[in-house]
Amino acid sequence: MVSPTGSVFHVSFYTPQGKLYDGPAGLLIIPGHDGQWGLLRNHCPMMCVLGYGLVRIEQIPDHPNAYFLINGGFARFNENTATILAYDVTTFEGMDPQKAKDLADQARCVVDGTEPAEPQEGLPPLDPRKAAMIVRMSQYARIES
Repeated sequence: MVSPTGSVFHVSFYTPQGKLYDGPAGLLIIPGHDGQWGLLRNHCPMMCVLGYGLVRIEQIPDHPNAYFLINGGFARFNENTATILAYDVTTFEGMDPQKAKDLADQARCVVDGTEPAEPQEGLPPLDPRKAAMIVRMSQYARIES
């Protein structure tokens, strides 16, 4: 990886419902409206409009990587601090492991065009685009099906 050990910066991630993440990271990948941005410590100051895609917070000291599916928002990086404001967020962070597995299974069924073996009670319906991104997020997060 490009980031040497100890080269972390601060990431704050907010939604209208509250804070999702506030802590250190070695790598941040965000979906800009015109492509992905990869941010490391000492990146030049920037601000961008976020599009649809995965926010990846990686190389978190003493914690597994964190992944979030977002649909729009804004991001700013300045003085080794990244601030993300996102509108619509789907994540496995803080989710019961069985519910996370059920969501990943439901998304795989939508992508494959098959019906789930059992109805997924308590899970929202998924459109194919969102289902494909949830499948990708589950692969990154190593959610087993």
